[in-house]
Amino acid sequence: MSRRTPARGRAVPGKHARRGGVAKSPEAHKLNPRQLAFIREYALDLNATQAAIRAGYSMRTANEQGACLLAKPSIAAAIARAQAARAEATGINAEAVLRELWAIASADASELCEFRRVPCRYCHGKGHRYQFTPAELERERKDWAARVAKMTKREAADAGEFDEQGGIGYTTKRDPDPACPECFGEGLEKPYFHDTRTLSFGARRLYAGVKTTKDGIEIRMHDRANALVKVGEHLGMFRDKEPPRDVAELARQVREAVRAMAEADGLAA
Repeated sequence: MSRRTPARGRAVPGKHARRGGVAKSPEAHKLNPRQLAFIREYALDLNATQAAIRAGYSMRTANEQGACLLAKPSIAAAIARAQAARAEATGINAEAVLRELWAIASADASELCEFRRVPCRYCHGKGHRYQFTPAELERERKDWAARVAKMTKREAADAGEFDEQGGIGYTTKRDPDPACPECFGEGLEKPYFHDTRTLSFGARRLYAGVKTTKDGIEIRMHDRANALVKVGEHLGMFRDKEPPRDVAELARQVREAVRAMAEADGLAA
């Protein structure tokens, strides 16, 4: 018995064809073109109102139309299939997104930048006098020698020897001296930015770039509080109530939820 080969361009029976990113299924054939357009548009930004407008629904009723469309089981199923197909194609699933969000939410911002108090120039100088770095002291010595060379012998004799004041060794890596008579142990305020090439996994996710402004360097970060809320929503923590406004309390609740999830999966340490 001969076997007929399907004509070119015709769907093979038993296979679900794809059209415009929406997987075809028996239920999909019950949807009209505008509903199919809504599904495709909703997959772009998950905004039902805007998806309804782009699909051709009236702007005046787009909000209600979007909500009604999402409530239809056939449309909800088609959206779920489209999202599953996209997750499979990109390798991105809910667990991967949750890990990224939790990395942002639990990251330590001090890995990116810190506010430090460093010693003033008088904290560790000899006799609490002005302290130089080696390069600074060398420049001071050369400048002094150049000035002396222009003096008369009497003026040079009166100038005496070069005064090193507090000597060399100034560094911002030491702590302020509580006995310093100049800063009284308060030191100087100094922002410090870490090398972004050596950040931890969480800090790399938190880091959103750097910007040079007229006032200096600005380190940009993703919104940790917003990431916490999204993690909580993913875990179903706010179905019956609003998320807490206190970030510390929100972080505590999310940590407990993540720990419970890990224990349920047998992943807890």
